[in-house]
Amino acid sequence: MVTTTPLWTLTHNEWMDEGSWDERIMSAVADHRIGSVSHVANGMSELGQSPIVLGLAGLVAVLVATWRRWYRPALASAAALVAATVAADVLKHVFDRARPPHHQALVWITTPSFPSTHAAATSALAAAVLVSVVWGTWRRAAAAAAALGVVVVLVGACMVYLGAHWPSDVLVGWLIGGVLGGLIGWIARPGSSGSAPETGRARLGHAR
Repeated sequence: MVTTTPLWTLTHNEWMDEGSWDERIMSAVADHRIGSVSHVANGMSELGQSPIVLGLAGLVAVLVATWRRWYRPALASAAALVAATVAADVLKHVFDRARPPHHQALVWITTPSFPSTHAAATSALAAAVLVSVVWGTWRRAAAAAAALGVVVVLVGACMVYLGAHWPSDVLVGWLIGGVLGGLIGWIARPGSSGSAPETGRARLGHAR
């Protein structure tokens, strides 16, 4: 008689194995932290959770969306953010993975670790914006992708550096956010199936 074990149980046990790649990377990070970098990472984390900073960022986003008439990208970004956040939070309770241990972390968080909600949310926003906006030229699209990619990577790297998440938490968060954001962005993109053509500034370079 063959006994099977649920996939999430096997995965959970493997994650807790000291020889796992997650554990090896986290140990290397913990052993090679630099004081100045730690201060910067902590500062970035605090800014990213500040209601004032988040409020200002939201206000700037609304102003830019109104100025550029990026109504579809704005709605797509909001929908992608909500979808990725909800998906990540649901999966956290399904897998119930512990955070990195005290001796490897600069911050201590008691909620489940997998996947990273920050990684999922930032990648969903980036993907939704990148896909839903008609950039006009490949150079503009490439520049936007590079800028958004830097932000997404910095947030994820900061989470691992601080010991708030295991590397695989961030990688899977990026995957979830990228898929959801890309799908929602494509649906909202002007000219895509199910959406009406959009005119004006939403098409960068349209009048050029």
